[in-house]
Amino acid sequence: MLERVTAPEVSAFYERLHRDAGVTVRTGALVEALGGDNRVREVRLAGGDELPADLVVVGVGIQPNTGLAAAAGLLVDDGVVIDDQARTSDHDIVAAGDCTSHLMARYGRRVRLESVPSAGEQAKVAAATLCGKDKTIAALPWFWSDQYDLKAPDRGTEHRLRRDRAQW
Repeated sequence: MLERVTAPEVSAFYERLHRDAGVTVRTGALVEALGGDNRVREVRLAGGDELPADLVVVGVGIQPNTGLAAAAGLLVDDGVVIDDQARTSDHDIVAAGDCTSHLMARYGRRVRLESVPSAGEQAKVAAATLCGKDKTIAALPWFWSDQYDLKAPDRGTEHRLRRDRAQW
């Protein structure tokens, strides 16, 4: 739970919070089918379990849609590659948001961030670049998630990057 964006201890805390509230947490479960007449009544998992359901909330990850950028000849590497001024490999074109991949000097690698604050920061820098202003992407990455009456804030991504490198 939140393991892509928080330290393992924080992830474990929020999983316990949900379990203590009576939530059954199933990670890695594959949905095979949704069943019911005119509305979902059950969820069938690939392992054969059938779960009754009044409501199904689907959360899916994203993959950046970079087809247009690639077709335009822009450099793509886990997103549209941008520099510190949100310029693409064609410096007359800027990009911002979840579809971009940006070299973050503090981490020594290119990172694609899927967060509203990051997209907003990049958009401001892209607009400044288009207006001829000297502004760079420099904010420390952060996000938040509301979990019951708690807010789970996180600043930086180093713990996530360390985990990602271990999976390479």
